[in-house]
Amino acid sequence: IEGFLSRFSIFHGDLDDKESFLKLNVFLDDIDNKLNIKSEKIFYLAISPAFYFKTLENLKETKCINAKNDSVLVEKPFGRNLKEAEDLNIVLESLVEDVHVFRVDHYIAKNAMEDILSAHFPKNEPILKIEARIIENNTVGSRGAFYDVTGVFLDVGQNHLLQMLASAMTALSSDTTLTNADALKGLNCINDSFVRGQYEGYRDGVGVNRESNTETYFKIQLKSDNKYFENTSIVLEAGKGFDRLCAEVIIYFKNNLAPLKFDFNNQKNDSLTPYARIIMGAIEKTQTLFVSKEEVLEEWRIAEEIIKYWQDTPLLMYEKGSDYHKINNK
Repeated sequence: IEGFLSRFSIFHGDLDDKESFLKLNVFLDDIDNKLNIKSEKIFYLAISPAFYFKTLENLKETKCINAKNDSVLVEKPFGRNLKEAEDLNIVLESLVEDVHVFRVDHYIAKNAMEDILSAHFPKNEPILKIEARIIENNTVGSRGAFYDVTGVFLDVGQNHLLQMLASAMTALSSDTTLTNADALKGLNCINDSFVRGQYEGYRDGVGVNRESNTETYFKIQLKSDNKYFENTSIVLEAGKGFDRLCAEVIIYFKNNLAPLKFDFNNQKNDSLTPYARIIMGAIEKTQTLFVSKEEVLEEWRIAEEIIKYWQDTPLLMYEKGSDYHKINNK
C-alpha cells in the first residue's frame, strides 16, 4: 500500500483562477522531470457542469493540456441541455481530438451491458416490448437542492436509461451496422403517454421548494421509426422512494418466448467495478466504455422533446415505500 500511495500527489487550486492553472502546469512538469518522462495526462472533470467551460478554458490558456497526447474525461451530465452539450463538444474539440474525449456514463461499464451485447437473442423473433427501468428504495436525502432543479428524469433518464435502451436495441437488431446513435435517432416520445409522480414528504426535504413540481418518478413510452422496432412498445421508467431496488432491461417477445432480463445491479465478484473499468478504458484510450458525441446529442434531443410535452402532466403523489407497479401507470 505504501508503494501505491507514493504514486499520488495532491495539488490545491481554484477552478475559476487562471493563476492556479499556471501553478498546476509547473507542478505537473516537476513530476515529469523527477520521473524523467513526458507523461500522457488524463484530466478527469468529476466536477459540477457549471465549472466545465471555465475549467477547460483555463486548461487551454495555460497550456496545461497537450492536444496530441492528453485526454479529457467528462462526468455526466454532459451539459445541461442540447445547446450546452453542443457548445461543450466544440470546446473539447478545440483542446484535443475527439478520440481523446471520454464522456462518462458508468452504466455502460456495468456487467449487464456486456451481457446484453454478448447475448444470443432468438433470430427473427418479433419484439413485443423493451423496458428499461431504474427503481430505488432510497429517497433524495440530503441532495434536495440539487435534485429539485434536476428531477429523476434528468438524473437517470436522459443518460443511463437511454444508454441501456440503445444498447439493447443495437444488440437485438438484425442490422449489424446499427449503432447506439442510430438507435437513438429513431426514437421519439408518445406525447400522451407520460406519468409523473412525487413521493409524499419530498417537499419537506432540505433545499426543496415547498411547492415543488419536480418528479421523483416517471414512466414514458417511446416509439421507433426503425423498421425492426416499429411495432415494439418501448418503456422508460425510474423513481425514488419505493419498496425495492432494481435496475434492469427486460425484453419481451411476441411468440410466447420467455422474456430476457438483464440486471444492472448484479456485479460479478471477479470483475472490476464500473469506475475502475472507466479509468482503465481512458488510460488504454478505448472508446468502447464511453458515450459518443452523436449519442450525447441524440439523448438531449429526446430529453428536450419529452420535457417540452410533459410540462402539463399532473403529479401523482405516492407514499414512500410503495410498490411502483401499483402507481396509476398507463
